[in-house]
Amino acid sequence: MAKSNLFDVSWKVARSPFVGVMTNRATGTKDQRYVNVFIDRLDNQDSGGTRFFVVKRPGLAEHSRPPAGDAVGRGVYTWNGNLYAVAGNKIYKSNTLLSVTMNTSSGLVSFSETSAIASTRYLAVNDGTAIYLIASDDTVTTIQSGQVQSIEVTAGGTGYASAPTVTFTGGGGSGAAATATVNAGAVTAITVTDRGSGYTSPPTIGFTGGGGSGATATADLSGLPSSMLPQIEFLNGYMIVATESGKIYNSANEDPTLWQDSDYIQAQSFPDSLVAITRQNDTIMALGTNSVEFFVDVAGTSPGSFMGRLEQGTLQLGCASTFSVVHPENNIYWVANSDTGGFTVQRLDGIAGLKKISDEVVERFLNKEGADIENCYAYPLRTGGHYFFVLTLPGSDRTLVYDIEENRWHEWQSGASGGMDYAACTQYNGYPYLQHESSGFIYRVDPEIYMDGDDDIIVTLQTAPVDYDTMNRKYFRSFELYGDLDDSESEFTLEYSDDNYRTWSTPRVFTNGFRMIILQLGQARRRAWRVKHQNDRPMRLEGFEIDYQEGSY
Repeated sequence: MAKSNLFDVSWKVARSPFVGVMTNRATGTKDQRYVNVFIDRLDNQDSGGTRFFVVKRPGLAEHSRPPAGDAVGRGVYTWNGNLYAVAGNKIYKSNTLLSVTMNTSSGLVSFSETSAIASTRYLAVNDGTAIYLIASDDTVTTIQSGQVQSIEVTAGGTGYASAPTVTFTGGGGSGAAATATVNAGAVTAITVTDRGSGYTSPPTIGFTGGGGSGATATADLSGLPSSMLPQIEFLNGYMIVATESGKIYNSANEDPTLWQDSDYIQAQSFPDSLVAITRQNDTIMALGTNSVEFFVDVAGTSPGSFMGRLEQGTLQLGCASTFSVVHPENNIYWVANSDTGGFTVQRLDGIAGLKKISDEVVERFLNKEGADIENCYAYPLRTGGHYFFVLTLPGSDRTLVYDIEENRWHEWQSGASGGMDYAACTQYNGYPYLQHESSGFIYRVDPEIYMDGDDDIIVTLQTAPVDYDTMNRKYFRSFELYGDLDDSESEFTLEYSDDNYRTWSTPRVFTNGFRMIILQLGQARRRAWRVKHQNDRPMRLEGFEIDYQEGSY
């Protein structure tokens, strides 16, 4: 009688929850990876037990699009109860085009706003070449280097029966215009009506007409740097920008239209270039390539900065990308660089609570970017009861998502491959809103929507190879998902790989009926499973169950 190759003919049952870390050995699509999901952790306070559910990420509903057609998405912001966006070289308030053409048409921008006590409230947009100040009536004033900022009357003259015409001579620029105010026969004030452009030195101010004589005045040029980081922050009434060389400039208090070239402080603790600035509580944080410095309000006056360096606050860790820096609530997150090499993701709580939150898998993705790491960008996103740091790596076209409250990394994507195609995020009317990176379209993020506009969200649940602690052959009778059953049926597909992800089986389709089960699954020594779901329906699963027999060889 032939000897059976089965030493245990009984069927075994193995349950595996859909919970775990990314285990990519490189930066491809092998190993355990859960795509377009997040993990709900449910703690039972009575029993002390914990259950984990893998949940399909929220979908996107289109909100608005640039009236002029597709344009590069560059940033979104909520101000005065309205949604503002930059697409291409235009600024929009919802679907309304504002009357300004920006100097640049690509690259992310940043936003800030004046305080409520400012005499004129502004929303400021910085594209690295100019600041665009949007007033509450949506008129836009462009502030940039080489403009006539103000004119001071040095002598009022006499005999003026009416306001003389103000003239501009020299200075290397053109386009400046102003009007004079006359009182009791003298010129008492001059109002700049057009700042002009291209001035390298103050033009000479003259007066013609008006019936008088003797009035004189001098022009003051804007002190805003001609080239700056495309970031702007606000602290204690001052708008703040910075240059790559480490100069951190501030505006006049409560007036971002006025900038003096003397009103700056130099970041200089280490001889590195400045990459980004951000605000952390009551400090301005200056992130260089290999260091971080902190500056606080010391009530300094012009000429000079209102800030001073916070001694003993320097970090010997830098920043790899300007727009990787985000400050959700009380923490700062960024892609960091150091003298020892390699990139990490760091979290700073206060000015001393520094913690690395990236693991070796995430860092493999970061380091693969190489020089492209400077183009990575991130934004915070709160939705579905979770708070996420969403980091997109354009070089490898991948989006890595860190669940801040669960301390867990995921991967999200738009469509069948690549990363999330959304460049910026803001909160508006109780929802997050995302801007598409290439079309400029604005989408509302909603946990009760299960598609990205007209596109499916493709959920991929891919396991590590499973061998149940032996290389003996296994005979698989069934694979069954367990978790929530949707009110309406939706389809899943199941594939498996028995050769370490080199090839996959033909997908088999099943639904979330009474039992989500596939039968007759062949044999293997080690097997990785892959489940996909892409219907316009919710998905919330707890895990999968395998029925198998174990052979003796």
